Amino acid sequence: MKRDPHCEVRQVIGNSNIWETDLIPILKQHSENQDLFRSVIRLMFLLSMPTAEVFRQYYGKEDFPKDAEFLYNYNNVNETLHKYKDLFDDIELWKALKGEFQRVLSTPWEDQSKADSVSVERMLHIMRQILHVPSNENDQNRAPGEDTIHDKVCRSLIESDLASVLILIASNDDCIQYRPLVMEIIAYMLREQDMKDLAQVGFTP
Repeated sequence: MKRDPHCEVRQVIGNSNIWETDLIPILKQHSENQDLFRSVIRLMFLLSMPTAEVFRQYYGKEDFPKDAEFLYNYNNVNETLHKYKDLFDDIELWKALKGEFQRVLSTPWEDQSKADSVSVERMLHIMRQILHVPSNENDQNRAPGEDTIHDKVCRSLIESDLASVLILIASNDDCIQYRPLVMEIIAYMLREQDMKDLAQVGFTP
């Protein structure tokens, strides 16, 4: 993928539904196979990178080309991210990630390996990148009061109790290196919420 300026590999993978048919089932059904689990996490981390960030690797920080071929490839890669985000409306998937977080974080800090740290960071990046994916056309055209896919993904995350792991990470001095990512994740979770409504939660006059 590093030598693919048109992101053709990403597009092929996105169109193949490999996340739904292979990668996510592996995480949910083979979490005890640490090497396999972490290999899948690494692949999902790379594939879920924001579209602009992916193309910036090839075109730098200057304005992207405006030609039809570039826009076609850019929009296709962006659409694959919407597909990936849809798949995270899955409590069992979040529970699989939670299990890996708990396994690493329950190990004393001094006994954690570099691979453990990398695994935690990649899972946090996946969470951030999935929640970063903006609303698509279906969300924008939804009926009033209907949940967006962002709402559904956040609800699944919360119902899996993975949010409690995020709180643990944010409050544990041994996890200080992960706090910026956790803060981003929380910010993205709240992105579509009305701040006035949030301010009233738990408030009793």
